[in-house]
Amino acid sequence: MKPLIPYMRKSSGEDPEQSRDRQRRAIRAWAELNSVPLAPEVWEGRVSGSRNWRERELGQAIVACERGAASGIIVEEQSRLSRENLSATAEVWDSLERAGARLVCAAEGLDTSRGDQELVFSIRAALAREQWKQYARRVEAAKRNAVARGIHIGPAPFGYRHKPHQPLEVNPAAADAVRAAFELRVTSASYGSVVRLLDERAPG
Repeated sequence: MKPLIPYMRKSSGEDPEQSRDRQRRAIRAWAELNSVPLAPEVWEGRVSGSRNWRERELGQAIVACERGAASGIIVEEQSRLSRENLSATAEVWDSLERAGARLVCAAEGLDTSRGDQELVFSIRAALAREQWKQYARRVEAAKRNAVARGIHIGPAPFGYRHKPHQPLEVNPAAADAVRAAFELRVTSASYGSVVRLLDERAPG
């Protein structure tokens, strides 16, 4: 019997190692219970399921199935497979089907070797996509709220520092260098001269 390829993915929220361990345990438990061999696992950390499946390691796993190197793919949950729009997720299904590859979602009981599972797959794909859209809306709303409160998003610009959930504040260690850089620039000095000044007065 050719092995199934364990595919695991984590984008945000849960600790990557905890997520990987949980997914691995579920996959291995199913494989042991069903006496199915496993290929080397495929792990994608901090990769969104909304990213095109062909650009992820998932695409390479499906190619391996097409080449006959594996009998299919196993995931903990279907949402690990994809959170793309429904047409893109349907492409994943179609690609596996054309390759004659088996798909197993260990925690949900989906196994395409046990009859037609396309309807169940499609319903779960729609739910996974909706969950992703809700998460994306919450993230965007949180960013807007932070900006409205004067909270800087991303790394602090040079000369500033920030504490979590607080507005930027001047970094006293770099303040004199920044002021000197502005004063130099208003004299029409080149950017190279400004950079050299900052390197001298605020190295690192």
